[in-house]
Amino acid sequence: MPSIRDIVEAVKTASARHAQGEGKSLARQATEMLALWRAHRLTPGEYISYGLDRRPLPGGETGGYVSNHWHWHRHLPVVNDSRFVPVLRNKWIFDRYFRSYGFPLPDCVGLLHPTTGTSRGGGPLSDSRTLAEAVREYAHGSVLKPVDGWQGTGVVVLDPVQIENGRVTFQLASGESLAGIDALDRWFASPATPPLIVQERVVNHEALARISPGATSTLRIVTLRRSDGSALIPFAGARIGRQGATIDNYSEGGILASIDVGTGTMGRGHMQTGGARIEVQRHPDTGIQIEGTELPWWPETLDLVRKLTAVTQQIRAVGWDIIISPDGPVVLEGNHDWGIMMMQSLGVGYLDDPEIGETLTSYGVELP
Repeated sequence: MPSIRDIVEAVKTASARHAQGEGKSLARQATEMLALWRAHRLTPGEYISYGLDRRPLPGGETGGYVSNHWHWHRHLPVVNDSRFVPVLRNKWIFDRYFRSYGFPLPDCVGLLHPTTGTSRGGGPLSDSRTLAEAVREYAHGSVLKPVDGWQGTGVVVLDPVQIENGRVTFQLASGESLAGIDALDRWFASPATPPLIVQERVVNHEALARISPGATSTLRIVTLRRSDGSALIPFAGARIGRQGATIDNYSEGGILASIDVGTGTMGRGHMQTGGARIEVQRHPDTGIQIEGTELPWWPETLDLVRKLTAVTQQIRAVGWDIIISPDGPVVLEGNHDWGIMMMQSLGVGYLDDPEIGETLTSYGVELP
């Protein structure tokens, strides 16, 4: 059963929206919440998060929405073989594996660590001197990520390195300066420092950069692998950063906009503010239109995720993070543990497409 707190918060939000003239009647919301709980174990909190209090349920009386509980406990453990998860979860292994197939990835100079850091050429990558030398040619800066990090935790974005009279100056993309060699050395010298993969910073195509000139915006495209290796694409969304941010994560206040898979056109964006869902047609910082914007390189992007799906035989449901660069799509990472709530908040239930359910059933997944 959903928690008392979940029910109370959902009722408070539903009541506030109804009082403002938004959404369905409270009686109808209660009926739908009960129906979705019975059919899919969808909690009242999820019902509110997906905006179902304000729009018709797709796909019939209960829609194709699934619960977080089903996703984590009945879905992903069956379709994704845990023995192969490190191929996606470890960013260094991910880079080596997918680069071997020739997929477009950010240039990678190696793995940074005080004692075990190694450059791609086999030399040390263990302090600010070796780091500065490795990334000095990156015109747009570099990105340092914990090899096992997630949701942007521990990610450091550096502006292009400056070396003058033997003095190294690193500048965080957020504006904080790390002047001198000693400062960065102290930063990474802790025994608890995880290995960091060091990559070139990839910038957006102008069509996306003008919407949000701060953090690089990324696409999250979820694929489900059919038994023949082809890909179903149940979800596609654009994560757009806010002013002053260096990452675009929705969980960190970023904007999430739906993408029409057939056309590559973005829909209305939404973001979470103080627990409330706020819908936006334009970027709140730049005023640039989001809804209706056609993404460049969209056919090439779909081709890329389909080819990625074909070589991940044992991990059949993946959330791919893609950057649309001036030169085409670039794959950042693949997530075996992608979040269903974020994707269903785009207005699409996971089981809306009957073929999704048929494919999952063929893999032994018990549908809700």
